[in-house]
Amino acid sequence: SQLRKRPNGDGSVFQLPDGSWRVVVSCGIVNGKRIRRTRHAKTREAAKAALADLMKEIGGGISTPTEITVAEWMQEWIDAMKAANMAENSILSYQAATANHIVPNLGGCNLADLTTAHIDAAFRRMKCGARTKELVFTVLSTSLRRAVKKGMLAANPCAEADRPTSTRKRIVPIKPEDVKRILAHLKSDRLYAAVVIAFALGMRQGELFGLRWADINFKKNTLTIHQQACEVAGRIVLKKPKTDSGHRTIAFSDTVAEALRARRAAALKEGNAACDLVFCNERGGPVRRSNFGFAVWRPALKSLGLNHHGFHITRHTAASLMLGAGVPVHVVSKILGHANPSITLKLYAHLMEHQAEAAAKIIDEMIG
Repeated sequence: SQLRKRPNGDGSVFQLPDGSWRVVVSCGIVNGKRIRRTRHAKTREAAKAALADLMKEIGGGISTPTEITVAEWMQEWIDAMKAANMAENSILSYQAATANHIVPNLGGCNLADLTTAHIDAAFRRMKCGARTKELVFTVLSTSLRRAVKKGMLAANPCAEADRPTSTRKRIVPIKPEDVKRILAHLKSDRLYAAVVIAFALGMRQGELFGLRWADINFKKNTLTIHQQACEVAGRIVLKKPKTDSGHRTIAFSDTVAEALRARRAAALKEGNAACDLVFCNERGGPVRRSNFGFAVWRPALKSLGLNHHGFHITRHTAASLMLGAGVPVHVVSKILGHANPSITLKLYAHLMEHQAEAAAKIIDEMIG
């Protein structure tokens, strides 16, 4: 690479092998390590402008690693995530992790002085569950990675820290005979079709309550997931799926089609013909998950004497039914909207054990 030398303290401009340019300015040495701020540019002229801006930032009083505390850095990071239009629910989770756990335990420490030992000690002090610790660690590590990228830290102290881990409960789906009992019990409920689709297709609850009539093709018996209903700070907001794999078209059975047609007829009788949502409340507005749980799902399980499960168990049950019927994993993965089949395998491998036993018997018959 080509180096354009400048006087000490004024930074340097490098041309990289791909033709782009890198700007580097030293902020001094902290704990024996040189701290640098960097920028990238496509042209030499743009690099010069970036260098000038960076020098102005540093000279204009932008916080240096020795001045800023962990609490101040976390706020800067959260503000940057807001500016990048990060999902509001994600921002709220970052703020909760920061306010409830990171600031009380590490907030007063200077960012430049933060060490792996500090982090390990802080997580030992935290009085919260393993899953919460795992989430807090992810938030802290992600914010510190940005600090490294911005030249505020030479390395991420979380990299060598003891990462908290939580043991995920083994998924136990609802038995097929109990699925039939639940559906029979809810047959007359106005949102019966939502439960049918959940058990048949494994759609997420937000996807169900964000489903529109325009997304359903009765001629082909398919539905397309374009959006999901999310509760954000008490409001219901319709958003696009988080990932590309969340956008998907799914084929459904005649049983699902029949339930959907019944739901459409009920909507007309209710006077909700103008509502474009398939599942709306009685006033034509979006369904709130908590209301559905308290008014429909939990009472049904209680009446049938079944153990309490959140509605998300229908998604796991759908996966179990599909895998049990011999549907290939990559097809199940696509129906569920997983990014790749490895996620499906990780979640449901234990549900496929009987398939391995059946395969062993078949092979034994062939070669035995």
